[in-house]
Amino acid sequence: MDTNTEKKMKELAKQAIVANKAKNAATKDESDARKELLVIMLEAGVETKSFNVVIDGEHKTLTTKRVRSVKTGIDVRMLSKLVDPKMFWSMISATKSAVVKAAGSNIADKVAVTSDGSESVKVTASK
Repeated sequence: MDTNTEKKMKELAKQAIVANKAKNAATKDESDARKELLVIMLEAGVETKSFNVVIDGEHKTLTTKRVRSVKTGIDVRMLSKLVDPKMFWSMISATKSAVVKAAGSNIADKVAVTSDGSESVKVTASK
């Protein structure tokens, strides 16, 4: 490998770590702000509120609105009664962490399968 290629790789690896650190900090800041905003809105009994602000020199209208997420799950016992066994088992899957939690890591290790995904680059920093 020539020195220019190595130099470019080194710079890109550094850029990836620096950008990831900034992204993580920004994600934490956003999460903290949303949590505090929700607490304030709950305490004040406010469902929605709009504000005119300037962000990076641009005028924006920000609207805050309390929302409740809805998660939909599947009753697998009922599903198993409504479809034939072959179809049922073709639809069932589980994460390894769910199997570890329910049946232990011994069982999870025995039934775990891996598959090739898309290729990427992982950059880690050590102290």
